[in-house]
Amino acid sequence: MNSTLYVDGAEYEMVGIPFWGDILDCNEVPDPDGNVEGYECSVDMDGDDMEDDYWFFVDCDDSTGIWECVWTYVVPMYDEGNHSLTVDVFDLETEVDVNLHVNIWTYDDMGGNNGYWYFDGTMNTTTAGEISFSDAYVITDNSTCHGQISIYGDYDESAPSPLNGTSIGSMEWMFHGPCEYDGHLELEYDGMLWEQVGITQSEGIDDCEDFEGEWYCGMD
Repeated sequence: MNSTLYVDGAEYEMVGIPFWGDILDCNEVPDPDGNVEGYECSVDMDGDDMEDDYWFFVDCDDSTGIWECVWTYVVPMYDEGNHSLTVDVFDLETEVDVNLHVNIWTYDDMGGNNGYWYFDGTMNTTTAGEISFSDAYVITDNSTCHGQISIYGDYDESAPSPLNGTSIGSMEWMFHGPCEYDGHLELEYDGMLWEQVGITQSEGIDDCEDFEGEWYCGMD
């Protein structure tokens, strides 16, 4: 399904985490059709400006004169609140009815479903073969840890054959929430307050950055 999701008016995007090492050079890797499938890059892992290994990356850029590549992607985090959603679906047949099914779930840290919203309806595609749905919303609170927005569609039975009843595909978007709790329970053991003990590490950590509520650190 060719579609775009907008949350509070901004296009949904995965957040790229940059590779932590130094990238010395990259070569494009073509797919069987000649399109760029990714990049094979020589990387320096220990900061001595010498090649240590070759890594494959999907997204790289050297427009600044220095190669920068995305190591991985994380889903976006949405703060507590009521968030408007708009879904645009395109590349459809023109001026036909499409049945649209939208499901939205939110979950807490225990895996429980703390929110659910759905829509089932029929919409007519435009002369450009598009539909736009903007009646959806997702509510996140402090206990929301993650959620999912799912959409599925098919051509209505009233559509001309052989379109009638055929699927237009599906799409899913994931997100994180604040995942915080206002707990008021305490446990004492032999008169001492029970507390979790954190294990810290500082040796070998160069720098850390916060990406959508998760910390990613460069290691030496």
